[in-house]
Amino acid sequence: MKSLITLSSICLFAACSVALADSHLGKDTYTKHCAACHAPAVANALKAPAFESKVDWKARFATATKASKADPKKYPTAMDYLVAQVKNGLGAMPPGGMCADSSTKDGKCKDAVYQAAINYMSGNDKKKK
Repeated sequence: MKSLITLSSICLFAACSVALADSHLGKDTYTKHCAACHAPAVANALKAPAFESKVDWKARFATATKASKADPKKYPTAMDYLVAQVKNGLGAMPPGGMCADSSTKDGKCKDAVYQAAINYMSGNDKKKK
């Protein structure tokens, strides 16, 4: 029983650490690469979903969910669709957004970085906690 409690505590700590790391990554990515266009003061003019706008992000996730259901091989999840939109560019957003990562061969951010930024901007990272 004692080992079960210890194991459960370790798993809970690990899950919290991953959620916290994702939140920090999302916040850092938003601040460095996304805020210029997704800040509420400018997002509407660019037709971009605004930071923490429930209305904007609900619409984006609804579109993403429909796309995922229509083509689950291409977009297994709604998040896969949203990441693809960032990578391909959408509207005024260039391919990859403004995200750059000097640690990768092509200089582009990884999918996990885009996911963390989307979760942070949409407020989904707060729902995990």
